[in-house]
Amino acid sequence: MMAANRPIASATLALAGALASLALFAPAAASAYSASAGARPPTVHLNGGVPLLLGGGERLTLSGRVQRAPRGARIVLEVTRSSGSRRKVARASVRRGSFKLAWTPPAAATLTLRLTLRAHGRVLAYSTKLTLRTGPAPRYCPRAPAPTSVPAGDGWIAGGLYDSGGPAPGIFDCRSGPYGISAVDEAGETTATQEVAGADYVFVLPAGSYELEAAEASCFSEDPVTVVAGKGTTANTICAIP
Repeated sequence: MMAANRPIASATLALAGALASLALFAPAAASAYSASAGARPPTVHLNGGVPLLLGGGERLTLSGRVQRAPRGARIVLEVTRSSGSRRKVARASVRRGSFKLAWTPPAAATLTLRLTLRAHGRVLAYSTKLTLRTGPAPRYCPRAPAPTSVPAGDGWIAGGLYDSGGPAPGIFDCRSGPYGISAVDEAGETTATQEVAGADYVFVLPAGSYELEAAEASCFSEDPVTVVAGKGTTANTICAIP
């Protein structure tokens, strides 16, 4: 599935002056990481950037490093609700100065996110506002049933034809028939052709390596497909949309 991953300009979490002062110097915060007057605050650096766009159903994964993290520190991902309140949607412990968290945002949404560094119920650092837009949810083709009879030495390929891409953040959408599709062997010879009336196909083929091609241009299997005798494999054919 296509995803437009445009990193934000800055991948460093910024400390807020007033909030940082409370975390550093308030008595309740001092025990969290043995802070003292003049101690340097913790800093958080992301590995790479935060994408502004994701395809529907794609997982957001963020990792990074924390310097001078207090014991028990965690990175928390928050979503701002329409009311202005924030909801925690993912969190990860800081271990040996590193963290990694993952979250699958809802499809077809524009979300306002914030990352925070927390320890013992206090916010030590937080990011600037991050806006993430997600595409429509992917629409998958129905799974084709396995063939009931397969000749000795043959296996089968099952899959569907998909439109993928388009204006960011893109789509991944099952295309219904009718359409023509062919299996091409390693020698470049067309081994089998089907006219698909529904939304899925099944090719029964001798063991070997194949590529799938739809009748129209720019529709190909994502990778070469290996057919194993007596077994089935799933391989979709992707039509790239500019």
